[in-house]
Amino acid sequence: MKTYLLFGIEGDDMHGARSRLERALGIRMELHESGYRCGEYYRLGDVGNEHFILQKNFDEFEGEWTEPSCLECGLLFYANETDRAALICAAVARDARLISRQEL
Repeated sequence: MKTYLLFGIEGDDMHGARSRLERALGIRMELHESGYRCGEYYRLGDVGNEHFILQKNFDEFEGEWTEPSCLECGLLFYANETDRAALICAAVARDARLISRQEL
């Protein structure tokens, strides 16, 4: 069973959040660009395998929040298709708040 986790991170310092998350999880995300992901975002891995995405919560071009339930969170961190949900939650607990967890 794969788990999909969504975390909210306060503030809008994406580079600082990336560094903290990478250190906590022992990963290295790469910078990408996508209108779907609110402009610049960080990613590691691809759909079909465990993958991580760090992006802005507010899309300035569209004038919309990706997660309107978490307006205090300037950033969103996705940990998708993982078998390590408990480990990831514990590792990022200091920097991020769990918004949703879905198991498929």
